[in-house]
Amino acid sequence: MMGRRGDTLILAAVLLAGCATFQNTPAQDRTWAAYAACKAQGRVSQGQIYRVEPDGRWWFRGTDTLYGYQELQACMREEFAKRK
Repeated sequence: MMGRRGDTLILAAVLLAGCATFQNTPAQDRTWAAYAACKAQGRVSQGQIYRVEPDGRWWFRGTDTLYGYQELQACMREEFAKRK
């Protein structure tokens, strides 16, 4: 019988091991790579992508407006087309 402390340690170990196995999906990697390319080209002027779903859908956060969103969206489309 381990007791409460032993159970807590086992639970913590399982949670840590589970977190270590999380990785991006290929769709997420493509999205982040496209975003990095757009940033490197200077086509991301305001805001940033802050979340990418496993299927590659992404969320953009601007400062106060959506200024720059259309340019980023166009760049992302171009980068996705290069990576198909």
